[in-house]
Amino acid sequence: MGQQQLLLIVLIMLLVGIATVIAITTTQQASAESNMDAVRLEILQAHAQSRAFYQTPAMYGGGNRSFSAVTLNDLLLAEENDNARYEIIETSADNFTLSYIPHYRDGTYTATISYDQITWNGESEE
Repeated sequence: MGQQQLLLIVLIMLLVGIATVIAITTTQQASAESNMDAVRLEILQAHAQSRAFYQTPAMYGGGNRSFSAVTLNDLLLAEENDNARYEIIETSADNFTLSYIPHYRDGTYTATISYDQITWNGESEE
């Protein structure tokens, strides 16, 4: 009887260990996805600010219907915050490209932002 009880204890410990590993993995994945959601939200807010910049005349500090001189300050976006590091890597009259590196996910991603759309580059659903 003692050998069966010992085997049962070992089996229960094994199951608890496996369940713990699964719970930790799931939590880490949820944290990474939550971070990407926060980054996407910040970029959507920056897009709204970019529309205001685009429409504002240059004499009032806007782009005068151009994105050529847009900066992170114009988008009310910090260069780095709790979610990611941001950089404007390319600008033109019609659009600009925002590069971002999320803190809880590997890789560098970009979003090309024009007046009426955002094109997400380098992201894939995992």
